[in-house]
Amino acid sequence: MKIEICQKIVDKIKEYDKIICLRHADADGDAYGSAMGLAQLIRDNFPQKQVFTDGKNNESLSFLGKNDQLAEKDYHHSLVIICDTANQERIDSKYWNLAKEKIKIDHHIKRENYADYEWVDSTYSATCEMLGDLAIDANLKVSKTAANFLLLGIITDSGRFLYNNTTPRTFQIAAFLLKKAADLNFLCTNLYQQSLNLLKFKGYVINNFVLTKQGVAFIKITLATLKKYKVDYLEAKSIVNILANTRKIKVWLLAIEKEKGLIKISIRSSQYIVNEVAEKYDGGGHKFAAGAKVKKWAELDNLITDLDNLIN
Repeated sequence: MKIEICQKIVDKIKEYDKIICLRHADADGDAYGSAMGLAQLIRDNFPQKQVFTDGKNNESLSFLGKNDQLAEKDYHHSLVIICDTANQERIDSKYWNLAKEKIKIDHHIKRENYADYEWVDSTYSATCEMLGDLAIDANLKVSKTAANFLLLGIITDSGRFLYNNTTPRTFQIAAFLLKKAADLNFLCTNLYQQSLNLLKFKGYVINNFVLTKQGVAFIKITLATLKKYKVDYLEAKSIVNILANTRKIKVWLLAIEKEKGLIKISIRSSQYIVNEVAEKYDGGGHKFAAGAKVKKWAELDNLITDLDNLIN
């Protein structure tokens, strides 16, 4: 099955002169790395094609490159490949559906089929791991630039190979990318550099989180708090695992007010399946790493109650 769909993806890439690689909004390392990495793989192997990426840049990840900023007309007669995005609502493009054909490549638990062709497999630690596997199976040329993008996504979505989604295959594909000149030291140095503002914000989270009797650790982060510490939503979201690996904390979350009337929640656990709770609150994701969103803080209280009940 995997070989067949990988061949279909390569065949479709060969068929089109213009290809646009997309990913989800508020891009993390795997979203950024998979879309940018796939685009670079296509450039490496099919230099005659027009290849673009689109979506809002994440400045903390742009040390490897920035997205093209495309207009509606750019999507006409194109093949769009959407990476690391479970449902169409999260696609970071207003015009993706104007493409002639769409392909979905994703490692989240399947929620929605919005493409003409899809490769969805939640046994992979990252969509970047899937693309590394595709490159191996299809015997594609992998430049240092492409290898860096793909290793970026594997590092971040596997938690530097510490999460339980890490498998022998994860290490095998990471090793393959290192052989293709991916620079682990360069990636980690740039990924984990932090501003003084973010360091102070971490101190605020550590000193102000709440822990329920059942073991749910949470903190409510308002727009005023973000402004006070001069951090943006993506920076704040990136530190969700600051509460991990702590005795008595069984589930942890950051609830961040992104804008008035929208509170986005990142939920994590090492042992409790949290995505089913997240789905009740307009979210979803992986078993042990999920997101949700609510409009009011009172709704967050209901979510925390549900997580308490999950632990019970």
